[in-house]
Amino acid sequence: FLRRNREEVGMEMPKVNTIIHEIEYDQTEVDKEHDLMLMLAMRVTTGSFTERGEAARELDMRLRRVTGIAKAKYVAEFCKILLDNGEPVLLSGWHRDVYDIWAESLKEYNPVWYTGTESVKQKNESVEAFTKGATNLMIISNRSGLGIDGLQKRCCNLVVGELDYSPQVHKQLGGRIDRPG
Repeated sequence: FLRRNREEVGMEMPKVNTIIHEIEYDQTEVDKEHDLMLMLAMRVTTGSFTERGEAARELDMRLRRVTGIAKAKYVAEFCKILLDNGEPVLLSGWHRDVYDIWAESLKEYNPVWYTGTESVKQKNESVEAFTKGATNLMIISNRSGLGIDGLQKRCCNLVVGELDYSPQVHKQLGGRIDRPG
């Protein structure tokens, strides 16, 4: 196999400008899960081998979900700043509960969706609506969009609304809009 980088094939592009913007979170959402999280954390340290593994996986899953929910309305507020200034936004997340909060908070911006719920036809329609300017907001699952092309012609703003456990996923998301065009 031969692999070349962008510079070697004459497609050098400016370095991606990454801005980490810390946002607020809703502590009441976190507090709702406190007792269960504490119980799971205790089981991770005191349970049998199998119990520790199961508890660790469940704790991780629940912490990621509650973090997304606790930050969802604040992520939406941040996106509104960009959208109100006419900037197209690609917003990524993972949990359906978080998507529901975004759907309600951002409904006035007519978002289109590219997640695991939509059919191939619906996803294609979403890409077309976004790339043709029918909407300035496309909400995409962190791990969706393999092979999507054209977003880069319309958008240069990616808001990672929920972090993935793998930083490479964030890099691949950025690659949806950091390409020639």
